[in-house]
Amino acid sequence: MAIPLKIQEVVTGFACYWASFVFGQAAPSFPPDLTPISLDCGCTNTTPRQLMLPNGYVATTPEWYEEGTIRMFRYADRSTITLLCGSNAQLRLPKRQKKGLYSRVEVLPGGCAFLLYTNVPAARVAVFNWTLDKALMW
Repeated sequence: MAIPLKIQEVVTGFACYWASFVFGQAAPSFPPDLTPISLDCGCTNTTPRQLMLPNGYVATTPEWYEEGTIRMFRYADRSTITLLCGSNAQLRLPKRQKKGLYSRVEVLPGGCAFLLYTNVPAARVAVFNWTLDKALMW
């Protein structure tokens, strides 16, 4: 005997509610040990966003040039994340890359900000990719 569709919907809904109550909601899908950095380039076509950097960096003093700033975050394993806010400049991938180290560059929506990571070992690439992917979405 077939159960009417409405009863199936109620039973399914109750089961989902009960399961979420008993087991809890899924944890946020981001790696642990991240530090939020405000990313506001001040451009008219770029919205302020938050950049979640992996912990353990040493921030260098921002370098100012005529149309913007460059901020670099260095890690003990020699990997870096560089943020360029401004115009008339671009960040590019290194021409030569050591074996086992990875780099990536992204232009944030609006075209006013660039994010680049370099010299990232394979074991940490997923966290650095997550950082750039989330910066593109926020």
